[in-house]
Amino acid sequence: MRIRSMSMSRLLGVLLLTVLVGTGASAQEVRDGLGIRLLEAPADRVDDPRALSYVIDHVAPGTTIERDFEVTNGYDTASLLELYPVGAEIVGDAFVPGAGREGNELSSWISVDPATVEVAPRGTATATLRIDVPPDATEGERYGVVLAERGPPSDVGEGELGVAARVGIRVYLSVGPGGEPTTDFRIESLAGATRDDGVRVVRAVVTNTGGRALDFSGELALDQGPAGLTAGPYEVTPGTTLVPSATVELDVELDDAIPSGPWDARLTLTSGTLVREATARLDFPDEAGAEGAPQDAVVVDAEDDDGPRVPVVALGLGLLLLLLVALGVWWGRRRATRTDDPSPAPTVPDPGRRPAAAAGWEAPGTSGGPPPRRRPGGHRPGPPHPSHLPLRPAGPGQRPRRRHHPCRRRRPRATAEPDVTVRIDLPTPTTVRIGSPERLSSVAPRPIRP
Repeated sequence: MRIRSMSMSRLLGVLLLTVLVGTGASAQEVRDGLGIRLLEAPADRVDDPRALSYVIDHVAPGTTIERDFEVTNGYDTASLLELYPVGAEIVGDAFVPGAGREGNELSSWISVDPATVEVAPRGTATATLRIDVPPDATEGERYGVVLAERGPPSDVGEGELGVAARVGIRVYLSVGPGGEPTTDFRIESLAGATRDDGVRVVRAVVTNTGGRALDFSGELALDQGPAGLTAGPYEVTPGTTLVPSATVELDVELDDAIPSGPWDARLTLTSGTLVREATARLDFPDEAGAEGAPQDAVVVDAEDDDGPRVPVVALGLGLLLLLLVALGVWWGRRRATRTDDPSPAPTVPDPGRRPAAAAGWEAPGTSGGPPPRRRPGGHRPGPPHPSHLPLRPAGPGQRPRRRHHPCRRRRPRATAEPDVTVRIDLPTPTTVRIGSPERLSSVAPRPIRP
């Protein structure tokens, strides 16, 4: 099935769906006119932009689902709104709701509570739609709309035309056992064309290869043009809906002053969470109403994208983190070596300083009297020789021994303390050694003073 764009049914559908897509009015601001929006979405579709605007679900026969929604009154007077479901169908590449209150199988399963609601000026109201799928429902996808309608003003004079306003929420309901049908599409080809009015367009042929209807949006960018020019991006006009296994031609309008080319065209199309990209080398004909030869679209995979990829960024961040950890370990060990060393600092004995005298002995002249005179050629009085010291009292069975001379006391040996290991909580087991034997052996012991 091949569809040409901008048929009469699509034109009527787009005019109506500019209202049906709803005004995403927020709680802080009520826009002018009538608005409607969903307040709930399935937990497994919270990242799907379509599921936040439309009721999109796949259920088994006999299932019941509910969705809360909000209507807003952007008028300066109170509005009495009627809430009801109608049927819908996809005609060509447009989503078209039923005229008036025309229903279908899906609309007969939908009920709205309350059916009518009065909304204050610049106010909001909440309602609930309920879908009861019969146990004997056949497999397939069905379409419908839940509408909020504000009737024409009551003060319309004779000969004047009263216009009713209505907005709605689309319903895409797939029924069947098991999992949801696959959702996918393919960009077949790209071609440059010049319309009768002289506007240049890029015409893309797109096929729905999945089992569910799709709504397209996206953008087109031109690169590597004459003299290295670039242009865009140009937005893909929303409003194109494609049923499964159908093919459509999408026209993306460009500026009037776009040169003939050649150009590298890059088209990005999205439908919900699906994203597809394709490129082609295009030329635009100079004649009005002419179309260039279609060029096979080259699909651009996510791995081929020139943008930064997550693994590369993650690898760079990991290397930076390891470098910071290594610097932290190095700095910690350096500080521990400088400040946390328990070994005594080396001391240099003062050669001009005399050892202290033994306990109980006083040098001549230190008891308060004048210092003794030094005889010519003599020595300064010092401590007595050990043989002149009194004997220590001996205990039972011991020989009396003389006191040790203060200058001949034994010096204690410098013993190496055992290594101490301190564990630092780091990503990798790292230890810091403090007080190694090599350092202790190079340190001179201090003299022991009484």
